Amino acid sequence: MIDLAGDSAGKLRLDSIVIQSAVVNGTGAAAIDLRLDDVVLSDVVIDDASINGESGSAVTIALHDSKVGDLTILNSQVSGQQGAGVSVNLDGSAVGSFNVVGTESDGVALIGVSGDHGVITNVTADAAGGPIQLETLAHGLSDGDVITVDGVVGDAASNGRHVVTVVDGNNVRLDTSKLSAGINDSVTTLTVDDISLLRPGTVVPFSIGLGSERLQVLNVVGNELTVERGFDGTTPAAHSIGDDVYATERSGVYLTGGDWAIPTRVEDVTVKESRLSGDTGADGFLLSLTDSQNFRVRINDNPLLEGVRVVVDNTQIPHLNVHNNLIQNHTVGSGVLVDATDSDVNGNITDNRILSNAHDGIELKLSDSNVGGLIAGNTVNGNQGNGINFDPNSSSGLHTIDFRIGGGHVGPVEHASNSEPIAVTSPGHELRTGDLVYVQDVLGNVAANGTFHVNVLATELEQAVNLLQTTVVVDDVSEFLERESLDATTGQYDFQIRIGEEKMKVTGVDYSTNAMTVERAVAGTQVAGHSIDAPVYHDSMFELKGSSGVTSSTGVFVPGGGRISYASGGVANNVIEGNTGGAGIFANLRERTQLLGNVVANTVSNNSEGGLMVSSVGTNPVDHGGVGYSVVVGGSEAEGNTFDGNTGAGINFTLIDDAVGTFDVQHNTITRTNDDGDSSTNYAGDGVHVELIGSLVVTEAESSLNRAVIENNNIGADASTAISIAIDATQTAVPVTNSAEFESLATPFNVRIGREEMQVTNVGIAGLTVVRGVGTWPGEDHEAGDTVFTSNGGNDGRGVAVRVEEDSTVEDFYMANNNVVNNGDDGLKYLREDEGRANKVNPQAGQGRAITVLNNRFVNNGASSPLEEVEPNEFRRRGAGVDLHMGNGSIDLQDVEIVGNVIEANTGTNTSGVLVRAEADARLLVDIKDNRIRYNTADGIELSTRENDPTDRRQIGGTWVKNQITNNGAHGVQVIGRHGLYDNIPTPEVVVTPLFIGIEGVDPADGKEWGNVISHNGLDGMTVNRGGHISFA
Repeated sequence: MIDLAGDSAGKLRLDSIVIQSAVVNGTGAAAIDLRLDDVVLSDVVIDDASINGESGSAVTIALHDSKVGDLTILNSQVSGQQGAGVSVNLDGSAVGSFNVVGTESDGVALIGVSGDHGVITNVTADAAGGPIQLETLAHGLSDGDVITVDGVVGDAASNGRHVVTVVDGNNVRLDTSKLSAGINDSVTTLTVDDISLLRPGTVVPFSIGLGSERLQVLNVVGNELTVERGFDGTTPAAHSIGDDVYATERSGVYLTGGDWAIPTRVEDVTVKESRLSGDTGADGFLLSLTDSQNFRVRINDNPLLEGVRVVVDNTQIPHLNVHNNLIQNHTVGSGVLVDATDSDVNGNITDNRILSNAHDGIELKLSDSNVGGLIAGNTVNGNQGNGINFDPNSSSGLHTIDFRIGGGHVGPVEHASNSEPIAVTSPGHELRTGDLVYVQDVLGNVAANGTFHVNVLATELEQAVNLLQTTVVVDDVSEFLERESLDATTGQYDFQIRIGEEKMKVTGVDYSTNAMTVERAVAGTQVAGHSIDAPVYHDSMFELKGSSGVTSSTGVFVPGGGRISYASGGVANNVIEGNTGGAGIFANLRERTQLLGNVVANTVSNNSEGGLMVSSVGTNPVDHGGVGYSVVVGGSEAEGNTFDGNTGAGINFTLIDDAVGTFDVQHNTITRTNDDGDSSTNYAGDGVHVELIGSLVVTEAESSLNRAVIENNNIGADASTAISIAIDATQTAVPVTNSAEFESLATPFNVRIGREEMQVTNVGIAGLTVVRGVGTWPGEDHEAGDTVFTSNGGNDGRGVAVRVEEDSTVEDFYMANNNVVNNGDDGLKYLREDEGRANKVNPQAGQGRAITVLNNRFVNNGASSPLEEVEPNEFRRRGAGVDLHMGNGSIDLQDVEIVGNVIEANTGTNTSGVLVRAEADARLLVDIKDNRIRYNTADGIELSTRENDPTDRRQIGGTWVKNQITNNGAHGVQVIGRHGLYDNIPTPEVVVTPLFIGIEGVDPADGKEWGNVISHNGLDGMTVNRGGHISFA
């Protein structure tokens, strides 16, 4: 055991402790037990050692109120019998860098907690110039302790990181040393007793005070300072030996509040080229920090880690890198766990193999925390939970998981402070706490560059503000006064706030009434009224969480550089497969949490509870300031994901109660999704499943899907392309636009064009060599532009399923240019119940209705459609290429367009091309235009309604023109429901618009006749077997 301690008068100062090339065996205890209390030490090194312990860790290191420059374990073998082989415990201590390199150990644990702390009861300073003094009863501090002060209102300069000199048992001074020799009013060098007491940082230049004179320090050598005299408009004067030299001066009159603590500080953590594994369950790497400070964690290039756990509480991790590791067989938890409470983490988890762990592959367990960054290039396989699990909760305020491919401009940097954290001045930034930003091109104070979460001062309006008021009363103005002070020249405050879209300049603050005097509508904004509880944001400045502007690696800000953008990250290029107890990617977003993300170029396959599963409960812009999720899945062709063989749903988006969300699903391949056989879920092997549902009995769900884009996906086929030139019924060389889509498939394999199946024997540069008519139908002619797609890959359930319940709303649903093929149930099923609404608000280019189904291919769906109740106690199989099923309420007219689609060869029992159905009081307007609807087993189009009560007012209208409805097994068009649109007044009933099937004339846009071609169907071309109002032409 090595046990060293200083005393209340000061620190014990040593050079190094080195254990090198040693063999150490513990008997009944740790082999090495190092304890430091009030010690300053440059290095602790264990190098090329063999260390074995009993009854616990082999190496235990405990630091209290101490400082170590570097703590390194290098090229050693460590074995403990219980718990981690190496256990390091920090209590109010500082470590410059903690390094584990080239070491084998049955685990490494680094645990830090805050040390001593206290409450500030008064802050005083000489108005004419002098150090700040804190009154804090029975503080127990010693000279040289570095404390962090927070919550002082009035004298904002007191807040931050300071080094203390003890006055007595109840008082300390901040950043103060004594003048070692008297100076006259002209000398430019001076000497202090102890430079380490003057400030915790090392940035030069900095300013100091001597009485009422300010001096600029230009250079420091030992305790000697080279200075510029009479700085900042003050007058040079003579000063005597023993005068106080202070680096922090008062900025206002103390009002209230304040506390201090000695946080543990681990600036840099590195674990690399090591094997950390064993059999106790605590054998990987654990970093646990509470009320602590950290700037960087790097866990890189390790051949084996039995789990990585980063557990933080009130500790920011601005730079976490987990790269190129094998993380395997963690027997009691996840492969990578980030467990954050009241902490923000920016992390890059890249190029790792994360295999066969007892819980999730990657688990982000978040409480009142924000996280963001990049998860890319990982193989996440065989874990017993989810591949990636986003698991946030929030007790107050909105907290964000941000994995966006971002980069949007925020603003310029006008100043970056030499403080901890760094405060960035950027008027009009429009940020909020938790945003993840990237700062670049800052000169001088280069520590401001990089990716950080931000802290933005904020409160809420206590009273409403009208258009004329120049006084704004808020809930609590003290947060602003912890950072802002009166301008010494003008005697006014000068900072900007933001309420809604309006920005205001604050010139006065009355702490007693929480009132701010403001100039309205600055920075080009407009005057507006603001309601009680509206958020009020500081719009001039924000802090970079986890940053330090006082280290030796940075300098003083140089004007003219610096810009801010939103950070860029994503979930990209991962292989996530075979995870047996969860989804590939799972996000359970509780109220007041949100996911903003891009999921691109991943392979997500054979996971037991879905591919990508995203669910949000209750988060919305009105109550929380943001949506529950905004997720882009895929994007460009190169960014598309593959979802294959997952159980439940390939992709699922759920909104619950009053949650709001948006999604884009583009250029993905979604295949072979298995039915989970679970009646408690609404998905049953769907490629894409979307639902807006309620969880409360007493309140109707009011969720809103504000954007839903499903575009350019293969849903049910491994690959697809188009015929480049028309072919006849016998050609065996099929020219295609992009044969590369099929190059990864082993020949022979089967493809389909419409209802004809072919066997591909060779994939050439510009075409496919095939055997024609190998399925039910012989070879037949095909047009240029017809789609060629693989026969395999269908999903057990529906290609796309949308379910809207209670009083929820879908805005701007846009499904275009997809291949939806080979699926066991409908190609598209849109089910609306209760009073669910559909609105067109911010439509896509060319979108004409709230729900748009445009230029898709719905082919070979519906072979295994389940039974549906079509009348009371009457069940039938009813599959379709497109199935619109609207039930219940009449408040909203569901407006839909089905335009330019190929809907053919949907061939299950009683499977039609298009099913349109309204029940109870549902009203549906559906335009069906310019589609090719053929070869379907049942009807080309079937319109039906169901009356549950004599007062029901179900109705279906629309315009059906320019369609080719041919060669369907039953009717071309069958109308067996109430048709035409009526006003929604019970009596007298008035027809507003009939159902139009064909219109006379020609469409000037494309020269096609407005009429439909309806021919060669198995039964009637058109049959109308229910009353209503209809127009034929």
